[in-house]
Amino acid sequence: MPIRRATLADVPALVTLERRAFDPRLYTPMTPARFRANVASPTCEAFVFVEDEQAPDRAGAVLGYSLGLKRRGGDWLRFYSLAVDAAAKGRGIGEVLFHHFEDNARRLGLSTVLLEIREDNAFLRTRYEGYGYTIYRRVEAYYPDGCACLKMRRRLDARGPE
Repeated sequence: MPIRRATLADVPALVTLERRAFDPRLYTPMTPARFRANVASPTCEAFVFVEDEQAPDRAGAVLGYSLGLKRRGGDWLRFYSLAVDAAAKGRGIGEVLFHHFEDNARRLGLSTVLLEIREDNAFLRTRYEGYGYTIYRRVEAYYPDGCACLKMRRRLDARGPE
């Protein structure tokens, strides 16, 4: 599988993906400095999906990323962000990255994945509920445009995605 840990060398590609994927009127974008700090942190779990040898002209190109944060001593992993290159949409990269993220949480011995979505994002709500996530909290005016946030969680088990 063409997924590997993100490195500091990937930061420019991560910033580009972030800027293309997220409207700054709706989401607060991560800065290059924030990406560097996260990728270098032992409490960050960041992965990239790279183009494989099937596309020699783009081999090694970063097509997507997932990023999460853990707390020392905690038994959960907070899924923070995922983005896929627009030219690679429809290939299932986001889903592969997300399930890899959950599998990594299991390998780390963590029991829960937490995530946040915009209340008005019915697509992601349906997707994550389909994966077994449940809403445990709503936060008013969480995003830059005033949209509320739905905080969701899923207890992990050894079986993997359902």
